[in-house]
Amino acid sequence: MTDEHDAAAEPATFTGLSRRRSTPPSVRRAETIARFFITLGGIGTIIAVSLIFGFLLWVTLPLFASSSAESGQSVVLPPGADRPALVHAAVDGSQTMGWTLRADGALEVRELVTGVVLEARALFEAGETPTAIAFATDQSDNAAMPNVAFGFRDGTIRSGRIAFTTTYLEASEVPAGAASLAIGGALRHGEGMLTRTPKGQVRFDRLEVTLNAPVAVTSASIDRLDLSLTPSGAAYAFLTGDGALEISTFQGRYDMLQDGWVFDVVRKPLVYKPEVGREAPDFVRLSGIGNTLYLLWRDGHALRFDARDVMRAAGVDLGVVETFNVLPEGRGERTVEAVTFLVGKTTLMVADSLGHLHAWFPTRPADAYARDGIVTARGHSLAPEGSAARVTSMVASKRSRLLATGHADGTVRLVHVTTEQQLAQVASQQAGAVQALAFAPKEDGLVAWSERAMERWAVDVGHPEATLRSLFTKVWYEGQAAPAHAWQSEGGSDDFEPKLGLVALIFGTLKATLYSMLIAVPIALLAAIFTTEFLVPRWRGPIKSVIEMMASLPSVVLGFLAAIVLAPFVKDTLIVVLLTIVTLPFSIVLGASLWQLLPTRVAVRWEGAPRLAAVAVTLPAAVFLAMALAPSVEALCFGGDILGWLNRGEGSAAGGWSFLLLPICLLVVGAGVVYLGGPWLRRVSARWSRLQCALADLARFAVVVVGGVLLAGLLGAAFGGWDPRGPSGSELEYQPRNALIVGFVMGFAIVPIIYTLAEDALSSVPQELREGSLGCGATPWQTAWRIIVPTAASGLFGATMVGLGRAVGETMIVLMAAGNTAIMEWNAFNGFRTLSANIATELPEAVQGSTHYRVLFLAGLVLFAMTFVINTIAELVRRHFRKRFADL
Repeated sequence: MTDEHDAAAEPATFTGLSRRRSTPPSVRRAETIARFFITLGGIGTIIAVSLIFGFLLWVTLPLFASSSAESGQSVVLPPGADRPALVHAAVDGSQTMGWTLRADGALEVRELVTGVVLEARALFEAGETPTAIAFATDQSDNAAMPNVAFGFRDGTIRSGRIAFTTTYLEASEVPAGAASLAIGGALRHGEGMLTRTPKGQVRFDRLEVTLNAPVAVTSASIDRLDLSLTPSGAAYAFLTGDGALEISTFQGRYDMLQDGWVFDVVRKPLVYKPEVGREAPDFVRLSGIGNTLYLLWRDGHALRFDARDVMRAAGVDLGVVETFNVLPEGRGERTVEAVTFLVGKTTLMVADSLGHLHAWFPTRPADAYARDGIVTARGHSLAPEGSAARVTSMVASKRSRLLATGHADGTVRLVHVTTEQQLAQVASQQAGAVQALAFAPKEDGLVAWSERAMERWAVDVGHPEATLRSLFTKVWYEGQAAPAHAWQSEGGSDDFEPKLGLVALIFGTLKATLYSMLIAVPIALLAAIFTTEFLVPRWRGPIKSVIEMMASLPSVVLGFLAAIVLAPFVKDTLIVVLLTIVTLPFSIVLGASLWQLLPTRVAVRWEGAPRLAAVAVTLPAAVFLAMALAPSVEALCFGGDILGWLNRGEGSAAGGWSFLLLPICLLVVGAGVVYLGGPWLRRVSARWSRLQCALADLARFAVVVVGGVLLAGLLGAAFGGWDPRGPSGSELEYQPRNALIVGFVMGFAIVPIIYTLAEDALSSVPQELREGSLGCGATPWQTAWRIIVPTAASGLFGATMVGLGRAVGETMIVLMAAGNTAIMEWNAFNGFRTLSANIATELPEAVQGSTHYRVLFLAGLVLFAMTFVINTIAELVRRHFRKRFADL
């Protein structure tokens, strides 16, 4: 019992002595409070990061929600005896009524919910049946611009406008029966419909029809007709019964004396000779501004005519410039069933008898065989999912790249052409081929007419422009020669095709990071090694403080200086700047070789400030050397003008190759001299004096320089057949705001971060390691390179990765100095666009909830993921190095 008591009374400290003082309560309370706030801060940081990630995910997830089409109602129409087919249909903005037009000019307006006829009329008198009808697929807010044209047997064209008009009624104008109309409700009123808007207003929609006087354009019957709206009027393309093909442009101008619009007619006869054995074309389609005409036959044969004014002014016959086939070969018998344009009237959509859709648009490839340099290419092909019945009707949206097709079995497909995806497929409740389709103006509804029924669907297309495929793979956009990664979210017109490829922005982010790290990492790490291992201790503190003060400069100031000051300066002195990249290491190595020629006493005495001043002199010496060599190098390698060599392809390629390969050749020759001649030189110089060794190093340096220059010249002559500027010799265009500028300035911003962390890591290496290495006879440089740097490798790598994360997320410098052009080229002389700069530029202008808005948040999510991956890899590598050198 006594032994146990004595054991319990022994002191618990490792020294065997009992504690004479206890921790004061105030210290314990302070420790508890500090532990609480530190824990709270850590948990709060984790929660904040998680909330940011969750919010980004919440905003972007709707991008990938599926589209839907829900049936609203189906109305059975009364049977008609041998009525002509429907040729066009449309729906008003509130989706309360729709109108249809038949081939004989019979117009009918119906209420969509009940199918009640609101208005029915014949647009033409008996005996004036049109032989061709065309509708403009584009839209114009000018009420004087026509949206429909009729061709007749007597060679006349009669244009007009059929459109819904909206009037908002004052309280005193609201009919008595509509006073109690609920929000969203509709009520028939005369030949139109009354609806209550969400703001409580009463709007009256009715169909307004305006027909202009007939205009005689030919003496023969007009068999085929198409209409396009131009900036100043309208263009009509027609094919007559005797085979004449012509484009007539009606250029409108407002006559103040007549208080109305006056149209001047410009006729463009086209040279068209029908092929022997081939009947008249089945489709005539005129492009957006009336410059391109397509003739198509049901077997897929197609002709393209160039009707630009510049061709006519040059005296060139406006004839066929391209012949192609719109149907794929080797896939069975099929015929063309419907042809229409997408919004903008550039992309020609062709539907075949097997239900396939093909999108054709003009491109300008380098090997174009047509005389106008344009080749019509099939950019998209959409196969049916499910029903493969014949297409009987097709309509394109006037807002986006949506397209709806009706089939012979009553099914309706909704597709998005750019992303080549089928959004929805619905089946009509009433059997019969779909004769006409109409989108609601806001794309939130779709109405189909058959001979016996009218059916409406509520459509939610979601965000069809953004799919994983369109965001992260190449897409063939309208007008481009081939599929590509592209970003261009906005255009100058409503028919613009959005390009939302994030790969171009990710590439720009990586490009900016690469160029900035190439400049920042060597400078920062070498500066840290120099200050910790070679600099006099009393100078380390002031120099580190000065470098750390560089981090306080705002990035917006650096970006402003880069865009306004540095970019023009570099453009004017480009050859000097490029030469400085070569002459600066040359001056440093030459200065080090010359320093060894000093006597030992002098070198030891000048170890502090004099040597630091000598190192500082190498920078202006390198600049002066580059300025002295610039005229000769520019004349020898770039024909006397480096900007002309880059932009216009002037001069030979051999000089450019020599200049480009010079740094690599110097490194190769230097490595060869060191590894091949180093052992022999060490053996021979074992008993040499300091002066003799210094002279040998100077001679070796001269051999490296001369050998590198000669090797670069030989390789430049050997590679002279390949132009580094590109296949055409002028693709390496110089842009003032480019990757080189961003690399300089962003590298300047990153250097303090990498330097500070790297210097701390090197300083933390135990002093015993340095003393042991020096005691074994190693030089200071050998000690630094083989002992200190490997020991501090985890810290150096961590410093580099922190700088990498800073570069990835940089915004203002790249926003102001990178040119903001989403170009995917590693060329240092052109611009780019990064994820962060793109978000800062476009998010304030993006409509909340739109596809553009959500894709920008997706870009933020991608940037978040990139940073997370970089930090994770950095931590894993840091732990690897720490374990490797844990014993030290």
